[in-house]
Amino acid sequence: MRTLRDLTPERQGILIAASSDLLNRDIVANAERTLYGEAGARLGLLDVPEIDSRDWYPLDQLLPADYVVIVEPFQHHLPAERQEVIRAVVELFAAGDGLARDFAPLPERFTLAGGATVTIQRRARPTSLATALETLQILREGVPRQPGGQPDWQSFRLAPPTAGGRARDGAFWLTTQPIPPAESGEKALLYMGRPPARAPR
Repeated sequence: MRTLRDLTPERQGILIAASSDLLNRDIVANAERTLYGEAGARLGLLDVPEIDSRDWYPLDQLLPADYVVIVEPFQHHLPAERQEVIRAVVELFAAGDGLARDFAPLPERFTLAGGATVTIQRRARPTSLATALETLQILREGVPRQPGGQPDWQSFRLAPPTAGGRARDGAFWLTTQPIPPAESGEKALLYMGRPPARAPR
């Protein structure tokens, strides 16, 4: 806990790639509140997709992450085949593929009960659009069945955020904001659903 707080004095984003009773996002959040009080808790813990049937590919959390906490062996609270969305993150960093190349491991290693090992990966450079697309493909291969909460549209712009969904009549809706004038870059969206049988007139 002290290490994570020392690394992130400005609430940099932390993704906890574990989902067991040994370590998960909520355990870290509760431990910080216990040690430092509600007012003293300041870790920037990102939401973590954990359950394939409910959640989504973890790209939205990996892109803004400044640190990724990896636990080996893979920590899960359901059968591993139902938590591929989080196992794919562990495997991504184990292989050093995709945006894992934009991170570097810190020298600190922590040993938990049962011999599980915790390492921390720190972002070394921003992730390019090409690498984000490559990472999404790797995640899709690691989670062959599209997660239940994954929208058909995937945004690759960190901010402003893009939200989307499907209306009752089958049409799609997207809500976003323009990029502020002081910022550079572009907003990229990828449609991952099935194309319509006929193009609209």
